[in-house]
Amino acid sequence: VIKRILPHLTQDPNNQSFIDMFLDEARIAARLSHPNIVHIFDLGQVDGDYYLALEYVDGITIEDMLERARDTGQPALPWPIAARIVSNVAEGLEHAHKAKDSADNPLLLVHRDISPSNIMVSWDGVAKVLDFGIAKVMALGGAKVKTGVGIIKGKVPYMSPEQIQGLDLDGRSDVFSLGVVLYEMTTGQRPFPGDTTGQLTVQITSREPNLPELMNPAFPRDLWPVLQRALSKAVDARYQSAREFKMDLEQFLSDQL
Repeated sequence: VIKRILPHLTQDPNNQSFIDMFLDEARIAARLSHPNIVHIFDLGQVDGDYYLALEYVDGITIEDMLERARDTGQPALPWPIAARIVSNVAEGLEHAHKAKDSADNPLLLVHRDISPSNIMVSWDGVAKVLDFGIAKVMALGGAKVKTGVGIIKGKVPYMSPEQIQGLDLDGRSDVFSLGVVLYEMTTGQRPFPGDTTGQLTVQITSREPNLPELMNPAFPRDLWPVLQRALSKAVDARYQSAREFKMDLEQFLSDQL
């Protein structure tokens, strides 16, 4: 897949931040090599146009999977499939969160836009995280990622409480977002409804989601404690790493056999 910046954007000096974001994606992705993350093969420039050559994933996004399920009258995706996909994504995120630069310094990478449209599943069943375009790297000094005041990057319904409030972020923010995706995959509904950023902010920061079985009677009760922990509003009560989340999902799946 060739991903490029439209020519008129590169020609406008006011769009330098957009170009920088595009180049950041390339530099970040170049350091990530994992089967659950879309691979970048090349970064280049032709006559002033920047491009990325990315791995082509022959498959479907979670967003499209949910849309197809709704079109066929299904309330949600089958929970074993949903849990397995999210487990795979968590493994990819763990790799990204632990990534280091050439001097062995942590990149402190946070994706910040985990959502159904940024997760693909190939037709042979491999889940892959897409688009690290708004991810930020704060290498050296132990700095954390923080969104500027008044700036919201990512899709609001999937944001963590700390992200929507513009607070410091680490990999646990992505864990929360992935929990939101799993809730939607297994219930057919988002855990925090709202039509405006204000409504969503209240829901995400101070409201608890409805019990999943109220929306999908087939939802397994043993999955709820795992999902609750991923969706904890308190960062310290949440899974402390994507791998912890994955391990509990794998244990849940194993217990169902």
